[in-house]
Amino acid sequence: MSQEQLNKAIAFHQKNQLNKAIKLYESLLTSSLEAQVRFLLGTALIQNKNFLKATDILETLIEIEPTNFHALSNLAIAHMEVENYNLSESYFKKSIKINPNFYHNFNNLGNLYFKQKKYLDSIQYYSQAIKFDKQPDFIFNRAKAFVKLDKPNQAEKDLTNIPVNFYTDELIVFKVDLLLSQEKYQVMLDFISSLESNLKNNQELIEKKITAEIHLSKLDEAIQSIDMLKCLDTKNFYRGLYCFKKFNYEEAISLFKEASTNSILAPQALNNLGLIYRDTGHIDKAITFFERALSKNSSLKQAKINMAVMLLRKMNFNEGWKFYNSRYKSLPKIILESKLTEYEYDYPPNTDCLIIYEQGLGDQFFYLQLLNNQKLPNYSFLIDKRLVSLYSERYPESNFYSTESIDNDFDKFKHYFFIADLFAQFIPNVESISSILLSHPQIKPNPPVLSSSKKLKIGLSWKTSKKDSSQGKNISLNEIIESFKDCIDSVQFVNLQYGDIDSDIFSLSSTNKKVFLDSKADLFNNIEGLAHLINDCDIVITIGNVTAHVAGSIGKRCYVLTPRYFKTVWYWHNGGQSIWYPNTNIQFFEDSHSIKNCLEVIKQLIKNDCN
Repeated sequence: MSQEQLNKAIAFHQKNQLNKAIKLYESLLTSSLEAQVRFLLGTALIQNKNFLKATDILETLIEIEPTNFHALSNLAIAHMEVENYNLSESYFKKSIKINPNFYHNFNNLGNLYFKQKKYLDSIQYYSQAIKFDKQPDFIFNRAKAFVKLDKPNQAEKDLTNIPVNFYTDELIVFKVDLLLSQEKYQVMLDFISSLESNLKNNQELIEKKITAEIHLSKLDEAIQSIDMLKCLDTKNFYRGLYCFKKFNYEEAISLFKEASTNSILAPQALNNLGLIYRDTGHIDKAITFFERALSKNSSLKQAKINMAVMLLRKMNFNEGWKFYNSRYKSLPKIILESKLTEYEYDYPPNTDCLIIYEQGLGDQFFYLQLLNNQKLPNYSFLIDKRLVSLYSERYPESNFYSTESIDNDFDKFKHYFFIADLFAQFIPNVESISSILLSHPQIKPNPPVLSSSKKLKIGLSWKTSKKDSSQGKNISLNEIIESFKDCIDSVQFVNLQYGDIDSDIFSLSSTNKKVFLDSKADLFNNIEGLAHLINDCDIVITIGNVTAHVAGSIGKRCYVLTPRYFKTVWYWHNGGQSIWYPNTNIQFFEDSHSIKNCLEVIKQLIKNDCN
C-alpha cells in the first residue's frame, strides 16, 4: 500500500503538482520507505520554495543516511536559499568528498559564491563543473561571473560555446547587454535581427537596439524603433538621445531632465546631460552631472569613463586613472583564446607579462612614449603590425609583436597587461611626465622623400575616417591652404592624409593645386613611410589623429587643430604647448569661424619661428 501511495506522489511530483505530492509524501514519513520519502519530500519542498521546512526534513535524513551525497547537496541548496551560507558551503563540500563525480555540486558551489559576490571562487567551481559536463547552464553561470569581474571578453568567449538552440530569454538579454557594453553595436543589431519576431518586439531589446542605432548614426531606423516603445518616459529618454545625436541640445536637455525624474532612467539621463554640458564647454557642470549619475548608480560604467576623461583632461591623474580603469578593454582574439591571464596588481609587472595595445593607432603612439623612461623594464609589447618595424628599430632593447607574429613566443608569458594601465602606473601625476620626455627617439636617417627646396615644406592632414567623429573633427584642405595665400609662393604643402583624397584635391583652385604635393604613398599601411615623410617636412599641420602622434614622437614641429569640446581626447588638455609632445602646439576650435582664427594664429606662430 505504501509503495502504491509513493508512486502516486511521485506522479504528482513529475507533473509539478507540488502541493499534492508534498501532502502524500508527508503521510508516508512513518512508513518503511522513510529515507526515500524524506529525500523526495525535501526535494519537493525546495522546488516549492519552502526552504526552512526542507532543511528540517533533510537534516533528519542525513542522520539516517550520513553518506547520502544527493541529500547533502539538496540540504546545502536549502541552506543557501535562506542565506545560511557557511552551513551551505559545509554540506556541499561534504557531498563532494563522498562523491566527487556528482558535478552539480561544483555548479551549485559556484552559485553559492556568486550570491556572496565571491566571483573568483564562483568561476573556479563553475569551471570544475564544466570540466565534467559542458552544460549550457554551467557555461552561462560562469559568463555572468566574468561580467561581474569586468571581464566581458571571457564572458563573450563562454557564450560562443553555448548552442543557439539553448538560448533562453535571459541569455539573449545578457548577450545583448554584453555586446552593448563592448560597443559592438553592429554585431548586436545583427544578433537581434536573427531572433524570432516575437523576441524582436521585446521592449527591453528595442531599447538596446535604439542605443546601437543612434551610436551608428542610423537615425531613421532609430526613430522607427522609438515609436515602438510603449512607456512614455522611456520614449522621451530615447528621443533625447536622438536629439543629442542631431546636435539639438536644447530639446535633448529638456527630454533628459524629464527622464531624470524616473528612478530607473535617472542615472543614464543624468550621464547624458553631463555629456551635453561637456560638448558645449561647461566642464564643471558636466562633472557635477556625472557625479549625480554615479550617486544614483555607483556602477554605471559610462559615467565613470566620462568622469575619467574630464579628470584626466584637468590633469587630475590620481583620481582620473581610478575611473579610467572602468573603460571597456578590448582583447585581441589571439589573447582571448590563449591561456594568459590578466595582470591585476597595483605595481608594475615582471617581464613575463605581455603588454598589449588598445584603442587606435594614435593612442598606441601616445602610450608607447613610456619607452622613453629609462627605468622601464624591457617589456614585450603586442602592437599594431604597422608599428612593429618602426618600434623595433627605435627601441631594440624591447620586443615587439603583432597578432600575426607572436605565436611561437606565447610560452614566454604568463600574463597580459593593457598598455594604458601600465602608463597609469608610471605616470601617476603631472611631475612624472618628465620621465618620458627625456629625449625624443631619432628616426633612422633615410634618403629624403621630398626634393630639396628653399620653400617651407608644411605637411597636412585634415580628416578622420571615423564616421562618428568626422562631423566635428574634420577641416577643409582648401581652407588650410587659403589661409597662407599671402605667402603662397614661399610654401610647399605636402600630403600626409591617408585614404581617398581625390575630392579634396579636386576642390582646390588651380593655384592651390600647384603648391600641394601628393606623393601617392600608402600612408595608411606604411607608417614608417609616413614617419619619414613627416621628418622631411619642416612643419606639420594636422587634426588630432595619428599624424599628430607620429610627428610628436619624432619631435617634429607640429600644430594640431582639434574641437575644444566635441569628442576631444583628454591628453590635448587645455591647448597651447603639449605637455606630452614639447614641439606640438594645440589649437582648439569651436566652429567654422574659429577654425579660420586658429589657422591665422598658426600662420603667425610659423612666421615667428622662421624669423
